[in-house]
Amino acid sequence: MNVVTIPKSHTVSEHGKVYTVYEISVTIQGRTHYIQKRYSELFYIYKILKKQGVTPPFPPKQMRNQAAKVIENRRIGLQQYLQWILNHDPLCNTLLDLLNIPHLYSNVVQSMDSLDTGAAEISHCSVISYEAGNNFISPVDDPQDCIVSSVLTALYNGT
Repeated sequence: MNVVTIPKSHTVSEHGKVYTVYEISVTIQGRTHYIQKRYSELFYIYKILKKQGVTPPFPPKQMRNQAAKVIENRRIGLQQYLQWILNHDPLCNTLLDLLNIPHLYSNVVQSMDSLDTGAAEISHCSVISYEAGNNFISPVDDPQDCIVSSVLTALYNGT
């Protein structure tokens, strides 16, 4: 299950400006990622997502109001907004990309893109041999042939 929470926020004072940073926890495909974003960064993401489809209303910003209750209400609203997006494809994938969170769909697209351009290269060591029971598979020049050979041996020799 994909879950987003904003357990807390903190105030930052930088170059004479005071702003709130939200500490966001995103659990996607069993992995939890922690990021920190300002309201303005999340609002920018909202504007991009709104162009792609229907989104719920974004929690309003109350200018120059740093009252604890206002920040807490905004935190809850941002959490609900992000959770809604996380549960709706394809907005979920765009959100994860904008938050720089790796996820299955982005990996598949990158893999497919590299295959289309012919840039796919094997980036691991060659398989030299495989021994299982009484079967021994000789090294082959092409790792894909080794995999096919191994699978066929396991299927048809009862290994």
